[in-house]
Amino acid sequence: MKLLLFLLFPFSLFGVTITGVGIGSTPTQAKQEAILDIVTNIGGDFLASFEKVQQVENGQVVQDNKKKVSKFQYNYPILNPIFSKPKFIDDKYQVTAKIDTKHSKHLYIKKLKQLKKSIIHYQNEAKKSRDNVTKIFLLKKVFELQKEFDRYFSVAKVLKIGHLPSPPTSISVVENKIAEINFQPKHWEKFSWVKIRLNPDRKILKVGENYQILVKFSKPCYFYTIDHIITTTGISKSYLIEWNDHLEGVEKFIIRVPNSMINKWILLGNFQVSEPVGDEYIEVVASQRPITSLPKYMKIKQDGETQYILDGRVYQNIDKLIEYRQLTPIDEAVGKIHFQSRK
Repeated sequence: MKLLLFLLFPFSLFGVTITGVGIGSTPTQAKQEAILDIVTNIGGDFLASFEKVQQVENGQVVQDNKKKVSKFQYNYPILNPIFSKPKFIDDKYQVTAKIDTKHSKHLYIKKLKQLKKSIIHYQNEAKKSRDNVTKIFLLKKVFELQKEFDRYFSVAKVLKIGHLPSPPTSISVVENKIAEINFQPKHWEKFSWVKIRLNPDRKILKVGENYQILVKFSKPCYFYTIDHIITTTGISKSYLIEWNDHLEGVEKFIIRVPNSMINKWILLGNFQVSEPVGDEYIEVVASQRPITSLPKYMKIKQDGETQYILDGRVYQNIDKLIEYRQLTPIDEAVGKIHFQSRK
């Protein structure tokens, strides 16, 4: 149940009050719905409407939804809610719940201080670690704790609670640290016959700047490309780049490199840096044998644009792709490049 904005956030000597109303078949259910209504009123829920969503494995559609509408809701933690006495109306219980600055302030500050202390502890342990496996484990702890910190911090800001602990980091910063470690060459990966570079050849590009991606192979081969993006705004996605929109299945993503193109730089495309800015990790996976299988992806059509998205955040997908490539033929090689975009 939505309430008007001026009713949700009345100002008083004590700060802000946020109200939610719940209806259920039992008083407990009504209270749970009232809490969900507070969560909705804080962050709002939103709908993402996709014209088409397909789950694809090895070029074959394994799940097909002609239209899918997904409801997303922020998972905001509600501390110390105050409930009204349940009313029984039209065979249902109705409960009003509220949280306000006065009654919740100390709890949010205490929780944020605890989380910040834990985050800093794991950050320091990660810095000291010389073992990448341990370092990634600790950084994943930091990542999950920072996500939790952000949720509590968001509610506290809405309640206009003052003197809050500052965020110790951000999820995009932590995720990039994990991705950078996992993106490093593994001992079993072959890089010698696959090269990738940018033109201009720099690690940091500015918004509005044009650039090219080029690849070079010392053997005839087939290859596909995966792009991983982590923005400073928190967006994290991985997707397969479609090179042949006139073909179907696996062939849409595969480019063949004949003998005549060996040891020559091949232009993959001309691009321009746009917002939101962040980090980009590109993988070019090549094989001397025809490529007949690809990592699982979702084909999503939205607003007339089709994307081939790998399920999960970037650091998770880089992990999955490492495992995936370990199971592929021995004649496979990979080229990697990491660069940043900035304003």
